Amino acid sequence: MSFSIPGLASGLKTVEIINDLMDIERIPYKNLETKKSNLENQQAVFRQLNTKLTLFQVAASEMRYQSAYNKNTSSLSASGILGATTGDAAIKGSYEIEVISLAKNGAVAFEGVSGKAASLNGQTFTINGKEITVDSLGEFKDNKTALEAIVSKINGNSTAYGGRANLVDMDGKGTYALSITSTNSKDPVSLTVTGASTIGTVKSYAGQDAELVVNGMTVTRSTNEVKGAIEGVTLNLTATGKTTLTVGKDNAAITESAEKFVNAYNDLMELINKNLAKPEDKNTTNPLQSDSVLKSLKDKLYGLFTEVMPASVVNDGTGRAGMMEQIGFSIDKNAGSGSQMTGKIAFDKAAFASALSENADRVANMFINRTDAIWTTMNSSFAGTSRGIIASKITGYDSQIKTVDERLEIMERSLMVKEARLNQQFNNMEVMLSSLNNTKDWLTSQFDTLSNSKK
Repeated sequence: MSFSIPGLASGLKTVEIINDLMDIERIPYKNLETKKSNLENQQAVFRQLNTKLTLFQVAASEMRYQSAYNKNTSSLSASGILGATTGDAAIKGSYEIEVISLAKNGAVAFEGVSGKAASLNGQTFTINGKEITVDSLGEFKDNKTALEAIVSKINGNSTAYGGRANLVDMDGKGTYALSITSTNSKDPVSLTVTGASTIGTVKSYAGQDAELVVNGMTVTRSTNEVKGAIEGVTLNLTATGKTTLTVGKDNAAITESAEKFVNAYNDLMELINKNLAKPEDKNTTNPLQSDSVLKSLKDKLYGLFTEVMPASVVNDGTGRAGMMEQIGFSIDKNAGSGSQMTGKIAFDKAAFASALSENADRVANMFINRTDAIWTTMNSSFAGTSRGIIASKITGYDSQIKTVDERLEIMERSLMVKEARLNQQFNNMEVMLSSLNNTKDWLTSQFDTLSNSKK
C-alpha cells in the first residue's frame, strides 16, 4: 500500500490537474452517454406510439362491424311498472303494455307459534318429503330459537328443500310463522308437522303466473322476467299498470363510439406531429423530424380517412360517392397553410347524429369499409407484433442501446486505467522531487559546514 500527499514536494495542485485531465479524457464517454439517452428517448416515443396505435386499432375495430350501428335504446311512458333491456335484434316501434298480474311463487306457512314457549322439541317438519327433526338440531330454550335453526337448515340447502325459509313475527308480540316460499313453482311447498303436540297451523298459499297484454296479445310467464313477448327485448315486471314502450336506434351510443374513434385517431396523430415537427429553438434538433416510419404512418392514416368511396362501395341506394365530411368528419378543413395542417379530425357530433337519423345504412357502410381498411393496414404494417414496423424499430433501438452500453463499459475500464496511471505518475514525481529536495538540503548543509570551518 502506497501513501502520498499530492503536491507536497512540487507544490502543484495535482488532484485538480488530474481531474482536469480526466475531464478531457471523459468527453467521448459523455458524448456516448448522450447518444444512449437520445436513443432511449426515441425508443420511448415508439413505445408510446405503439400503445396509442393499439388503442386506435381497438377503437377502429369496434366500428368495423354492423353490430356497432345496431345499438338500440328504449323509453317508457310511465315508470315503476316495468324495466326493459333492449338488444341489437329488437324491432323498432311502440308497444302498448298492460301488466295484469305479477308472478309469485307458491308458499306454505306454519303459523301461530308462540316464540316464548319451548314446545317444538320432539316435532318433525317434513318439507317436500325431506325431514327435519327439531331435536337433531339441538336443545332450544324457546320456540323462536328453534324456528331460527330450522330456517337456517332449510336455507343452507334450499335446492333440496325446494324453497327459501323466512321467520315472520305475525303480531309484533312474539307470535311467529315459519314461511317457506317455493324457489321454482307457483305451486305451494309441501309441509307437514308431526310430533307430541300441535302448536301451530299449516296453511298453503298458491302462487300465480305473470300476465300482461302486449299490443292486445295476452302473454303469461312463470316469472316476472319476460322474454320473447317483444323480439330482442327483455321485460322485468315490477308492478301492475299500463305503459308504452318505445324502441329505437341508440344514436347517442353510436355517436359516443365514433367519438372514441376520433379521440384515439387524434391522440395518435398528435404524437406523430409532435415528433415530426421542427423545433422552435433553432439551437436544438428533433432526432425524429425526418423519421420515415412516422411519415409513412401519418400519410397512410391521412389517405385512408380522406379517401372518397365510390357509390358502389357506399351502396346506400342514392348513387352518391362517400366522403367523411358528409357525415360530420373533416380533416384540416379550414387550414390556411401547410403549417396549420395537423391531419387531426374535427368531429361534428350533431351532423353525425343527423346523418344516422337520415340514413343509418349509409353511415354504417362508409365507416365499416373505411375502418376495416384502416384496421387491416395498421395491423399488417405498423402494429406491435413480431412483424410490425414499430416493433422492429423498438427492437432495433434495443440493439443500438446494448452496443452503446458495451462501448461505455470498455471506455469506463480504460478511463479507470488512465486515472490510476496519472495518479501513479504524479506520485512518482512527488517521490522523486522529495528525494531531490533531500539531496539538495544535504548538499547545502555540507557546503555550509565547509564554509564555516574555513573561517
